[in-house]
Amino acid sequence: RPDAGLLASISCRADGTQCAANLAGLPVTGTYSVIVQPASGATGSLQAWLSRDAAGALASGTPFQLTLARPGQNARLTIAGMAGQTLRLAWSVAAISGPSGRAPMYVNTPSGPTLGSASIMNGAAGSYDIPALPVTGNYTVFIDPVAGATLNATLTLVAR
Repeated sequence: RPDAGLLASISCRADGTQCAANLAGLPVTGTYSVIVQPASGATGSLQAWLSRDAAGALASGTPFQLTLARPGQNARLTIAGMAGQTLRLAWSVAAISGPSGRAPMYVNTPSGPTLGSASIMNGAAGSYDIPALPVTGNYTVFIDPVAGATLNATLTLVAR
């Protein structure tokens, strides 16, 4: 942080997997620093990417092509929903890099808490029935491929 305070702290595995930090938004304008501190005096190399989340709006019946091409890149997509509405989010056969081949997906309410979640799996099409929307507002679909994987899929939101 510009004020030298800690914004986030993570631990990484020695094999380079399981190493990512999701920052929803930086709290203040300024210059931020990344400090890498190997454990127990170890040495090595680290390749890092700084990615902006992919953004967009999902509209009922309109396919949305989602490409997360950079390791560590996530998606934050919006749904304009009405209280009581029931929706399904479907995806085409997904291409997900990396050993886990998985991308957790969270549907968050307009005030932030998670309404529901599912996982998109490599090589599989699927869908998720979103629970009835509790309030009218803009919901966020957050997709976070595991361990810096990339993802390519077509998403379609439909009423159920």
